[in-house]
Amino acid sequence: SVETGRKGLHFSLITYKIHLIRHGRTAESAEGLYLGRTDLPLSAAGKRELLDKAAQFTYPPAQIVYTGPLQRCVQTAKLLYPNRMAVPLDAFNECDFGSFTGKSFAQLKGVSAYQKWIEGGFEAAPPGGESGVGLLSRVLGGVQQIFSRMMAEHLTDIAVVTHGGVIM
Repeated sequence: SVETGRKGLHFSLITYKIHLIRHGRTAESAEGLYLGRTDLPLSAAGKRELLDKAAQFTYPPAQIVYTGPLQRCVQTAKLLYPNRMAVPLDAFNECDFGSFTGKSFAQLKGVSAYQKWIEGGFEAAPPGGESGVGLLSRVLGGVQQIFSRMMAEHLTDIAVVTHGGVIM
């Protein structure tokens, strides 16, 4: 904002922060599977790890906490920000791995469609899944939505609890 005073123009800058936090572990994530949009809860170990980290470190402040729509994101947000309502946004859902969902690298490494996807760059998509371009477009739409709200409501600290693929 700009203010005019007796000594001339004064500028004040507003810093907007979006803190990206990956959800806690599920039992299946320990197996190295492409989970994608499979809606799995946090494991008991995942909950403990989050609570241990919260006891050791201070998570960044958040006036609003957005999450991906899957329960592992919502549960993580409730553990880390118990006094904030979680606002799920589809834009922060994990990548859709299509026919590779539920499979590990070891199961897929000899599959030609998997090799094409890995080598195909950002435009490639798994069979029946989402490309990197599609994921990026979706996530950027969510970020734009958040920044618009931040500016309109003068919010400066937002947390987004989401998936590793979305954060990358």
